[in-house]
Formats: sequence, C-alpha cells, structure tokens
Amino acid sequence: MPGSEDRPLTLDRDSLTRLVAPDFRLPGGEVHVWRVSLDSLFFYHRNFLKTLTLDELLQAQRLRSEVEQLRFVARRGFLRVILGCYMEVAPGDVNIRYSQHGKPQLSNKAKGGLRFSVAHSGHEALYAFSHHREVGVDIERLRTVENAANVVQKNFSAFDALQFQSAPAAERTRVLFRLWTSHDALFKARGGKLAVPMLDYSQGWLQQAPPAPGKPVTDSKNRWRWQGWSIQELDLSPGYVGAVAAQGYDWRLCILHLLIP
Repeated sequence: MPGSEDRPLTLDRDSLTRLVAPDFRLPGGEVHVWRVSLDSLFFYHRNFLKTLTLDELLQAQRLRSEVEQLRFVARRGFLRVILGCYMEVAPGDVNIRYSQHGKPQLSNKAKGGLRFSVAHSGHEALYAFSHHREVGVDIERLRTVENAANVVQKNFSAFDALQFQSAPAAERTRVLFRLWTSHDALFKARGGKLAVPMLDYSQGWLQQAPPAPGKPVTDSKNRWRWQGWSIQELDLSPGYVGAVAAQGYDWRLCILHLLIP
C-alpha cells in the first residue's frame, strides 16, 4: 500500500495527553512520522523533566547552551509521551534501551512490537514509528558545506556523485543533504552506526519502488528501494531535508504535523 498522507494535529496547551486518540492507531502497514518544532515544546519543560531518566538529565546538563538543554529535554520528553500514547502507558513508564550500536529500542515486551527512530537538526525533530517493521528517520538543516564535492566523492557511490554533479549549482546543497539523509535513515533503520561507509549501498541504490502485487499505484514519488528496504524523501520546510526508511516495499507513510496554538 505505497502512498502517503499529511495530517495536522493540535496539541492543547492544557494537557500533553489531548492528542486525538484515534490518531494513535498504527496499523501494521503504516509508518507514522511526526514532525515537531522543539522550541514550541518549551512550555512543557517541567512536565518533560519528570519523564526523563537520571542519565538523560545528566546529558542535558552537559550541553553548552540553555537552548540546547531545553531542546534535548523537549526531544526526549516528547518521545516518551508519544511512545506512551502508542503503548497506552504513562510516559514515565516507557523503558528505552540501546543496542550495541546505540540504536534506541523498547523492551521486548513492548506492545505490538513497536519500533521507532528519532532525528533532529536545529529546532526541528522527526519521530518515526511502526509495528514489527524496523524504521529509521533523518533530518538535516540546509547549510553551506565546505568542499561539498569532495564530501560527495569520498562518501557516496559514483551514481550518487553523478546526481550531485549534474544538479544546478544552486541546488547542489539540497542534493547533498537529500543523499545524506536518505542514506542515514537506512543506516539507522538497519541498526548500524552512522559512520558506516555509504559506498556499501552503491549497488541497487535509487531504484524506483514498484507497487505491491495487486495494488494500484498511489504515490510512490521520491521513494526508492534497496534489498528489502524502502527509502522515502520527506517534503519538509524550505530550510530542511529529511527521509524515512523502513522494511518492505508496501508500507504507507502518514506524516503528522504537531501544531501548538
């Protein structure tokens, strides 16, 4: 069931739990990606602090600026709120552990085999969720990269490098970050370290994913597959680029935009 849907949700300032309950139904064939402005969550700072572990609180304290500390607490706190809603438990009862490569995971007893991934850049954060399907997400704020051509040459396949070189000069920064986030989303979904050479994926990369057998073509724009995985670019604000990757070719993407009045 390839395709995608954009759905805005409004968070009432009076309560962290007043997110529309039906939107927490997560069918096995769907991948949910939440897009959140971390700065808009500062209002809930005290609430989030109560949900974090001691290690997370210490991590926040080690950050250099107050804004970075606030964003860290908002990012981790909101993750626990959303996971709690999907799992029907209190945010403070969400048990997060890490794999040997540092990928965050839930305990084996997590309801419905829930999988998730988190990424942030600047004030924006993305959260991806799925059931019984590994998932990874990445986001980058567009910015100038010194020696961008060398970065592409050293880190990407010849095919990817050709895309970069063929793009108009004004579009090359976006192409670079589009390639980067697509690869990183796949790395994270597969549980690998982000430093794994991207050339490992040069074979079979960027092939348009066909619809599942018997399924109509809905919207597979900007979605590609690689050896049992699908990678889809995300349409974000002009200053950001993102991508989500998940197992299989037949999942449907639902993008949820969190709005705080």
